[in-house]
Amino acid sequence: FMAGQSEPGREFAASTADCVFCVNDTKETAQEFYNDVKDRMHRYGRNPDDMRIVPGCGIYVGRTAAEADEFYEELQSLIAPALGVPYLSKLCEMDLSRYPLDGPMPTEVEETTAIVAFRDSIMEMAKRENLTVRQTYQRVLPSMGHVVFKGTASQIADEMEDWYKSKACDGFNIQTPVLPRSLNEFVDLVIPELQRRGVFRKEYEGRTLREVMGLPTPQNPFFGSSSVAAE
Repeated sequence: FMAGQSEPGREFAASTADCVFCVNDTKETAQEFYNDVKDRMHRYGRNPDDMRIVPGCGIYVGRTAAEADEFYEELQSLIAPALGVPYLSKLCEMDLSRYPLDGPMPTEVEETTAIVAFRDSIMEMAKRENLTVRQTYQRVLPSMGHVVFKGTASQIADEMEDWYKSKACDGFNIQTPVLPRSLNEFVDLVIPELQRRGVFRKEYEGRTLREVMGLPTPQNPFFGSSSVAAE
């Protein structure tokens, strides 16, 4: 398992990884990353199905779309600037306390080798949607910068199924708010809807995580010789 979407990260994933955690806040950017990394695997003699690409996904589910919106807005309003600004500064590798809270999110960035893809995804989102510093940390912190699916169980299942069938991902790393209500509603409402559509398992197939994920067991090049075993 690895994370990293820089050029070296993509190459390392294609040559080695079984599973890649990534951040993509639109289906189009997710599809670009998915296709790029999977296409590189052929150069290393690997089958694209031998790796899983799993973006993060923030889930906010309600019995109605309005209820989900209300829940999401409530959580956003609870993020104090004393928490939001330093945390966003850390993710973006820049001091955002120098900028007006309700002014535009700055676009100039300093060179860094840390969490580059994460930082770039946040900056692109802020620029695309004309977000302020406050609006940016309100968007980023609840879902840790990942794509947000919000609405009824059916609406969320629509989005997740579309990403999966459109080859934007092989699955999701779910980022639900750390609240019993949110996690329970995801399990009780969204999972059954995905199972009904045939895109989520009803039983685990296999005993190990590798078997459950449908990944092959890699062969160790230093073992397996019958002559060595005979000796």
